[in-house]
Amino acid sequence: MPLNKPYANWVGGTFTGVVMSNGEPVPNAELDIEYLNFDVDMETNAFVGEAKIVAPHPAFETMTVLTNDQGEFTIGLPKAGWWGLAVPDVVETEHEGKELVQEAVLWIQAYHLSVSCIIK
Repeated sequence: MPLNKPYANWVGGTFTGVVMSNGEPVPNAELDIEYLNFDVDMETNAFVGEAKIVAPHPAFETMTVLTNDQGEFTIGLPKAGWWGLAVPDVVETEHEGKELVQEAVLWIQAYHLSVSCIIK
């Protein structure tokens, strides 16, 4: 659950939210953060072009943070573009004898100040 707008963020700002499951905060949930590193062709549902950035090590391709005891998290937004926040394996259960996993993804966008506003 976002605690600030996922569509109105400046580069260098932060984004805060709460991971929820069944209406309750999830303490100590793992949150994976990834930068959308390619342009997307919506017609073919595919990545196109070259990578926008090259990570210095694969460990930087997906950053991971944990929520606090109230399920809250805050992340920094160091680069303009789309950021995916994924909570893998929030709840594991079974359905008709097969494993069922509840997952969540939230996309947020960060803008450069100079691109997003008119300075008078």
